[in-house]
Amino acid sequence: TLAIILIYMKTAAAVDDLVQIFITWIRKIEGQAKCKLEEYRLLQANKTDGFVLLLYNTLLALKNNDAEHDKIKAIEEHLGGKADDILEQCEEYLGLTGENHIAWMKKPYQNKRHVILQLLDNLIILSSSADKSIEKALKFIQHYRHSHKEWIELGQDDIQPDLSLLSGGWFKTVTGFKNGKEVIVKKINRQYYEIAVFTVLMGDLSCSDAYVEGAFSYDDPNKQLITREQFEEEVDGYCDLTKLSKEPARFVGSLQARLRSTAQKVDENYHSNPHLIIDQGLPILKKLPTKKEHPELEKIRKLIMDTMPIINIVDVIVDVEKWLSLSMNFKPLSGYETKIREYPSRFVATSLSYGCNLGPTQTERSLLKFTRKQIAWLFNHHITEQKLIKVLRLLINRYNLFGLPRHWGAGDSVSVDGTFWDMYKQNLLAAHHIRYGRYGGVGYYHVSDTYIALFSNFISCGVHESVYLLDGIVENDSDMQPKKVHGDSWAQSEVLFGFASLLGILIMPRIKHFKHLNYYTASSKDHYENINELFTEKPKEWF
Repeated sequence: TLAIILIYMKTAAAVDDLVQIFITWIRKIEGQAKCKLEEYRLLQANKTDGFVLLLYNTLLALKNNDAEHDKIKAIEEHLGGKADDILEQCEEYLGLTGENHIAWMKKPYQNKRHVILQLLDNLIILSSSADKSIEKALKFIQHYRHSHKEWIELGQDDIQPDLSLLSGGWFKTVTGFKNGKEVIVKKINRQYYEIAVFTVLMGDLSCSDAYVEGAFSYDDPNKQLITREQFEEEVDGYCDLTKLSKEPARFVGSLQARLRSTAQKVDENYHSNPHLIIDQGLPILKKLPTKKEHPELEKIRKLIMDTMPIINIVDVIVDVEKWLSLSMNFKPLSGYETKIREYPSRFVATSLSYGCNLGPTQTERSLLKFTRKQIAWLFNHHITEQKLIKVLRLLINRYNLFGLPRHWGAGDSVSVDGTFWDMYKQNLLAAHHIRYGRYGGVGYYHVSDTYIALFSNFISCGVHESVYLLDGIVENDSDMQPKKVHGDSWAQSEVLFGFASLLGILIMPRIKHFKHLNYYTASSKDHYENINELFTEKPKEWF
């Protein structure tokens, strides 16, 4: 039984790796194409200046001449009889907008096409919803994979492509038509259709709209859902726990009551709030005034620093090991007791090496007691993710017993944010970060208001961090159970807001583009004296 479980888990992990390789390849092809497009745009900068100058002269001609005949004559003089050439150049330049990095995806895709198709041969990809367009598109690609024709005539057999999953830019490139609703497509570009489908598939696999049979992380998300019978058994207990009504009308009524109460409170306090202004229906927030530091703050800071002794980080790790005996939790994978001499000391060296990101070689130079091979061997043979989680839970629970952190926070809220980490390019998680301009990954941390990290996760660059926000709440099984999450604009998600409310979790991110959001009243009959223009007149559906 253990052997079967091991084989199953290793196979599922291998399938996950194949899916991640596919996503990384397509994302890299797309990134290379966008870089090529930007380079081309820079090369066309002189053309852009020429177009702006031509527009400027045209507007001057219209402004400086009164008669219609004189205006037309002045414009023709500026065009110099090259209207057709200028029109052609404008059409070429306008092709650089929108999704027109597509044209640069063909060459890098051709270099990877054979291995991508081989990779997909080993995966059974299915749709997790009623929309089977991606399955139909993949079937069409497999049918014509050995074709050498650039354009494939449609209607010759029963296997037809699904064009509904193509966006406007892709549809034009694949079919040659701009509008997909009123045209009859008789042929499609084979390679561009493959690239388009694989780009859509990359997104579907990332958001679980598609899944891979036999995978673990990319398996069918519907398997995680409970049955209807189990739902009926547990819904009453869930509603009692979350204080939510099981009846739809009462549930919606409670949401309307909360919204109405909040709106009334904001309306009553509008004039006493100097930081909020509503101008032509748009909310405007003023900057908070800078808080002035207390004149005695620097003196108190100096007194505290003079009292605090300078502690070596190694001494801190040694003290924690003496108090909690953390090394006892890192036994060999066989389950037997360790036979390594001076195991606690070697554990301290390993903790310093990898916990402070020094590395075994630098740690060997600093401690002069253990070799880099001894430090690395302990990490590679005794440290596992499950053991680390167990030790972290132990540390958090002991930390929670101290009284000082309670002066910093109540322990009922966390802050979430990501930190960029450099990585080697040849890594499944490594991706190019648009802000930092180099390859790496993102460490996503949940830090308690008592200043201790409760959970951490390592994610790829470019993914929306809100997808991983609830992991730190659901998977945190320590004594500290926060119910309030603060974050930046990456923690903003409409789906996350709805799902978190059902879990009794309050999400408080920095709202991006809050001016242009739609604000609704609980009822069309509700009217407010001060903030009424803030609310939209668009209809809302509560059921």
